[in-house]
Amino acid sequence: MRYLTAIVLLASAMVAACSPNSASENTPINSDESPANSPAGLVETKPLSAMEQDLPSPSGDDVLALRQKYKNLTEPMTLSVFQAGKLPPEILQTMDRCVEETRPDGITHAVCFGLIINTCPEDAFSTADMVSCSGLEFEYWSDRLETVTDRLSELYYKDDQEFGEDGAIEVSLTGMFTSAQEDWYEFRRSSCQLESMRFRGGSMGRVTGSTCMAELTARRVLDLEGQIALFEDY
Repeated sequence: MRYLTAIVLLASAMVAACSPNSASENTPINSDESPANSPAGLVETKPLSAMEQDLPSPSGDDVLALRQKYKNLTEPMTLSVFQAGKLPPEILQTMDRCVEETRPDGITHAVCFGLIINTCPEDAFSTADMVSCSGLEFEYWSDRLETVTDRLSELYYKDDQEFGEDGAIEVSLTGMFTSAQEDWYEFRRSSCQLESMRFRGGSMGRVTGSTCMAELTARRVLDLEGQIALFEDY
C-alpha cells in the first residue's frame, strides 16, 4: 500500500503540471494557497463567498491533520469487498463529509482526493489492482460530476429563459456550457493519455493514466460546484 501511495503522489505531481490550475497564468485569482505551500504542489480554488470573508488560510500542517482525520474514519477494504468493485456506504459517506466540511476553506482537493485509494487493501499491489483502486476514486468523482453538470445545465437554462431577448446580446449559456464540457472531456482524455505515455507503454503508465483521470475529474467537480455556489450567491 505504501508503494501505491507513492505512485499516487507521483502521479498527482505530474498531473498538477498539466492541470489548468498549475500554470501561473492560469492559477485562479481566488486560490488561497500557493503551489509551493500546497501538499504535492496542488492548488485548490476557493469559492468566492468564502474568499470574500477573508478567512485565514489553513497551514500545511492543518491540511495534513485533516487528511489524517478523514483517513482514520475509513477502514481499509477487505480484498473481497475491493474485488466486488463497489464502494462501501461508509466510505462514500466519509468522502461526502470531507468535501462539504473542507469546502469553505478551499482545501477539498488537498484533503479529500486519494482517500478512496488509501482504503484499498494492503495486498492489492498488482498493476491491475492499482488501476482498480484509482478507478474507484474516479467512480466517486464521476458520479459527482454527473450531478453537478445536470444541476448547472438546469441553472444555465433557467438563466437563458429569464433573460432571453432582454439580454444585451443573444447568447445561450446552456449551449456554451455544453460545449465547454465537451472541450474539457477532450482535455482530460489527451492530458491523461500524455501522462500514461510518459512511461512509453510500461505498466506504470496504466496507473498514472488512471490516477490522472480521477484527479482531473475531482478538480473539475470542485470547480463546477463552486460555480453553483456563485449562482446561489448572485
